[in-house]
This record gives sequence, structure tokens and C-alpha cells, in this order.
Amino acid sequence: MKIRILSLLICAFSICSCSNDDGDRKSEPILASNLALIQIPDAGDAINSPIQITQLMRIKDPSKVTVVVNLEHTFCGDLTVELVAPDGTATALIKRLRVISVNGYGSAANFIAANALSFNSENEALIAYEGLVTTDVIPAGDYAPTGAAQDITPQSVVVQPLDEFLANKNVNGQWNIRVQDFGNADIGSLIGWRLEFAAGALE
Repeated sequence: MKIRILSLLICAFSICSCSNDDGDRKSEPILASNLALIQIPDAGDAINSPIQITQLMRIKDPSKVTVVVNLEHTFCGDLTVELVAPDGTATALIKRLRVISVNGYGSAANFIAANALSFNSENEALIAYEGLVTTDVIPAGDYAPTGAAQDITPQSVVVQPLDEFLANKNVNGQWNIRVQDFGNADIGSLIGWRLEFAAGALE
């Protein structure tokens, strides 16, 4: 697998706990990014893009956690994009858009690098993929995890609400975005991603 590094930025603002007038702990924001460009093998193995978080805290408010992903790929129905927590559990942010059968190909629309995809448990909109053709692109936006039914290949890739996945997770350790291409003939790259913990997300 060829990996071309455009840039790599792992940055986190220091986090501390402070108290408000009621004595409650309130965490400061964390922003961590990995901007390494990684080619996605065509119908190949999954690629992983890591971010290391060192704070010994847990997620108190999942609605204050946001994942932003930048992709480029010429057939969005080929891809699964998963968020992997330090404990090894994973949930799909994108699962083979419009695939409705085991042998289905899904949507032919494109992911483009300029269109950042933002995922947060408060987002209600799903990525719109019906009726799209090869000249269409998936627009930038704020989305809920979107994908095929859980019984469609790959069965191990599960789409679940982000609040359920993130609630009470310890944040210390390595987080990953994992991307895999399950179709032939179309290619692309993970451009980069970032993980945002807003003030009050952790305790």
C-alpha cells in the first residue's frame, strides 16, 4: 500500500477541569487532527488513520463530540468508514451507501476532498444517496451515521447512533478512522480527519 504524506498534524489543546458556580467539573475543548493522505486500496484491505488522546477522562456528553472526515473516491457505494475507539469497538459513519443486497454495488456518486462530512449525535440528516449518478457528488454537511442495513455485507460493520456508541467511553488512547473499499474498479483516498471534544464533553 502506497502512503503519501501531504501533512500530519496531531494537535490537542491541553485539557483541564474547572468548576462552575455549581461546583460541576467542565472540561476544556480538545481538537485533534490527522491530515495524512492515505490511498484506499481498490477492493483491498482496510486502512487506518490514528489520533492519540492522552487525557484520562470519559465522555460525559456525546452531543459535544464531533468527527469530521475528508474523503475522495469515485464510487461512494464501495466504502465503509468506521470510527474506532481506544477500547477496540467501532461504529460506521458511512456504510456502503445504497447497497441493498449482498451483491449490490450501491451509489455511484463521488466523495470529493473539498466536501467535509461532519458527524455528531445531534445531527438528524442522513447522507442523501438515492438517484445519484457518476457525475454527482456527496455534498459537505452535518450528518448522522448513514449506511446499508446491518444484514448487508460486510455484516461486521455496524451503523449505530453516535450517542449510544460514545456514551461513557474513556477517551485515553488511540482513536482511528478505518476505511475499506469493498468494490472493484474505483479508487480514492482518505484526505484526513479530526476529532473534536467541545467544552463540557468530558469529565
